[in-house]
Parts: sequence; structure tokens; C-alpha cells
Amino acid sequence: MKICLAQINSKVADLKYNAEKICKLIESCQALPIEQKPDLIVFPEMALTGYTPKDLLFHEGFRRDCQNILKEEIIIKITIPTLIGSIHEEFGNLYNSVFFIEDKQIKKIIHKKLLPNYEVFNEKRYFSSGSSDKLSDYLIQVKKQNLGILICEDLLGLENNFEFNDFNNLEKLKNLSEKDNQSFDSIICLAASPFREGQPEKRLKILKKAHQDYFKASNFVLINLVGGQDDLIFDGNSLILNQNGELLYSAKSFEEEVKVIDLNQKLETPNALPDKNKLQEIIGALILGIQDYFAKTGFKKAFIGISGGIDSALVACLAERALGSENVFGVMMPSKYSSEGSIKDSEKLLTNLKIKSKCISIEEILQVYLKQIGLSQLTLAEENLQSRIRGTTLMALANAEGALVLATGNKSEFAVGYATLYGDMCGAIAPIGDLYKTQVQEMSKFFSEIPTEIIIKPPSAELRPNQKDTDSLPDYAELDKILKFYLEDKLNAAEIIEQKGFSAELTKKIINLIKKAEFKRQQAPIILKVSGCSFGSDWLYSVITR
Repeated sequence: MKICLAQINSKVADLKYNAEKICKLIESCQALPIEQKPDLIVFPEMALTGYTPKDLLFHEGFRRDCQNILKEEIIIKITIPTLIGSIHEEFGNLYNSVFFIEDKQIKKIIHKKLLPNYEVFNEKRYFSSGSSDKLSDYLIQVKKQNLGILICEDLLGLENNFEFNDFNNLEKLKNLSEKDNQSFDSIICLAASPFREGQPEKRLKILKKAHQDYFKASNFVLINLVGGQDDLIFDGNSLILNQNGELLYSAKSFEEEVKVIDLNQKLETPNALPDKNKLQEIIGALILGIQDYFAKTGFKKAFIGISGGIDSALVACLAERALGSENVFGVMMPSKYSSEGSIKDSEKLLTNLKIKSKCISIEEILQVYLKQIGLSQLTLAEENLQSRIRGTTLMALANAEGALVLATGNKSEFAVGYATLYGDMCGAIAPIGDLYKTQVQEMSKFFSEIPTEIIIKPPSAELRPNQKDTDSLPDYAELDKILKFYLEDKLNAAEIIEQKGFSAELTKKIINLIKKAEFKRQQAPIILKVSGCSFGSDWLYSVITR
């Protein structure tokens, strides 16, 4: 059997755009010579709606439009057997579904059984679970081959051994197939699985485990969505295992790809996933996240405050890669506390990146503020005021150009509250808001445009004379370990102290800072998710907490 993997980048709720993309791809497959034509075309989960429309799913008009455009513009063009992910409503229930279409007819609709309701997922808010009582709830046939159809969590829930789900879906499917004395030639999973560090490798392990433990004689096909959507980044990396459990094909990362694969082709040597550096993989994700945020919102230009520090330097590099140097503007905004070296380093960075820039001193504005409000120098209020003047300046420049501001705060700063509301937290998105400071430091070494002086410079906000971040925080190497244990590994203070060997005083101080900063994070820009727990839809805590 030849399968066409249609790893596409959908736009949430842009049904016309998605339908046109789907139809164009289908028509190109149908126009192929007979020997090249696929037997089955497979699109990702919710390819028609984009993942995920969130509360638009409560709108009757949107649900009706989904059904209409599928019937009136897509189905009538399909002759080759095709699987398309979308939504389906029947008897007052809404389902995350796969439509099996052939000869201009819907032959079957299969519903998602397991609805993830953890991390960034909230599917039980919108969908009902599909029936899983009969083998026919999973099974379709193409060219007399039995195909088991799963949707994302139905298979990928195996990552956590289905502990977050109502049942083990693979175990149930295996039992149903044995009861009916049926085997599967292939298991096909349509997915919208977001990127996080190491996730592509984890998906391959899941497929291999599913093959080994449940369906040893079946091919496994995983078609995954690609593209950025708000804070989520879908990486593609679609996979095919042959009946021996060997990697037959792996699709591109962070790119659309359409590929016809013969499941029966012989492997002379076993394939493997490309050996990717983890930080380079994250760089690819962040570039796509920035690129799609701008493309899908209709903006083209970005403004970034360039401080001479490593955070703004990295954001500038990512933006340049995502949007092109002609669409990125760097703004230097020195005060009397800014070091000469920082200004020179910023100028060197901007020259290396070939992006347009301005230098606007905030000193005169700062002095007027201090005088009019009656504030003293060398206070926290003055430090924050400098940041807010810079934020206001950036926003004004961006507004004048119809552009967006990119915030430059990192995860370490957001965690402990070392980012200023209405100052350096200004912006539409925070590209590095899910990177710890130590990750920023390591990632910056991949960009030759960043001067060495910026990379080795001791971190400082330069809001008062001779200021260093370590004046009030531990070294970032130590801080980031505590943050990861607390934020991602979910260890409490006692566990971090007893199991990881950190001092009680430091651990309790950091956790207290995290709690005190919650009100800031709930006003922060969208943070692109690349870790197992990012601030935003992944982090749901009350502002008022002990």
C-alpha cells in the first residue's frame, strides 16, 4: 500500500484557507500517473479546523461552517481514499473526528476515544468521547487491507501508560481484534502533538513500544500537524514504522511536507531519526513559532529593545531568521547607567545582523519623570521606571510602523519576578520565555552574529551603578536547577532540600519569589512553549496562594 503523508500547516478557524490547501493537495495526488498515485491520503488531526479552535467550538455557526465546507467544497473533489481530521456533531454531541472519504462520499466517521485534559490540553471541555465498544469503532478497509484509525491521544497516551486516561486504548483495541479474529495491516494515527524538548524522539519510542507490545505485525503511521499556533508549536516529524517495527520514514521538522511512501518497500539498512542537537531543535521550533505568529496574525515587522545583553541578542537573532533582516528593528535605549561596552556590543550585534536600528537615550525622559513625580534616584521605583520608559518607547515606535514588539525576558526572570510589568514585559510574544537563562547562554553560541563580549558578560539589567543579577539572585546555574525541580519536576521545597541537596534558605527564597511573581506572569505576553511546563496555558496557579 502507498500512503501519502500530508503534513500540513493549518490556520485555526480559517476554514477557507485550510480547505483550499487540502483540496489542492488531493487534486495533485489524483493527477499523478497511476504507478505514482497513493492508495490513501492522510491529513493530521483537525486539519480542517486547525488545532485548536478553543471556545469557537461553542459557536453553532462555526460548527455548521465546518460541516458545510467539508461537504460542499472538499468531499465532492475526492476520489482517492482520504482521511481528514475535523469536528463532527451528532445527537447533541461534538466529536474530534476522522472522516474517511472515497469516491466523493463519506464512507465512515471515526471519533477520538481518549480526550487529553492535562498540560496544555482541555479537550473534555469541548468534545465527547467516541465509542470504543466494537472493532468497527476503529476499523476501515482500503484495498482489502484492515486499517486501525486512532487520533493522537488514542495512541500517544502510551507515553504515560494511559495513566491520565479512562482506559488503555491499545489494550482495548488488541482485545477487540483478537475477539473478532481480525488483524490490522496498519495502525494509522492522525495527530496534533505539540513540540517540547525531546518530543520527536519520544514519539518514535511510543510507536516502537506500541508495535512491540500490542501489534507486532502491523505498520504504524503517525501523521502530525506542523506550524505555530499562539503558544504552541507543532513540529511535524511524522513517522512510519514497517511491519518489523523498523523506522521506514521520518518527515521533516518544522516544515510542511507531502510524501508518498510505499509501506511494502524493503529496507537495506535500518533508518534512524536524524541526530539533532537539542538546542538546535529548540531553535527551529522558536523560529517557526515567531514566523507563524506573524504570518497568521498578518503582521510583518518586529521591534526589539537591544540592551547589550544576551537575552535581547538571542531574540534579535531568532527574529532575523524568522522574519528576515528587513523586517526586524533594533532599538537601543541607554541611560546614564548603561555601560559603554553594552552600547558598543549592541551596535556590533545590529551590524552583524544587518537589521535597522535606532539609538534613543532615555536619560532626559527619566529625569523629567523623576522630577514631575517626585521620585528619588537609586530606588527600585527608578529602576522599574527606566524599564517602563523603554517599554513605552518600543510600543510607540511599533505602533507607528504597524509592527509588534517582541519581549526579551527568559524563563528564569519570569519565574522569580525579575521582569518589569509594562516595561521589558511589553510585547505580543516572548520567544525565549520558556528558556532558562543557562539555556539562553548555551543557545547563543549557535549564532555567530552575537559578539563574544555579550556571551561572556556577567548578566546585568544596568539600572543602577555596577549592578549585577547576582547581587540579589544565586548564580543562574544554581537557580535554574531549583526552578526546574519545582516548575517541571513538581518537587516541593522539602523534596528539593532533602533529595537534591540545596540549602533550605535558598530553596524557600526561590519558591517564595515564584509565588509572589504570579500576578506578573498572568499579565505576561504569550510565551512560546518548548519545555514540559511553560508559563501560560501549561501553568495554572492562583495569584493568591501560600
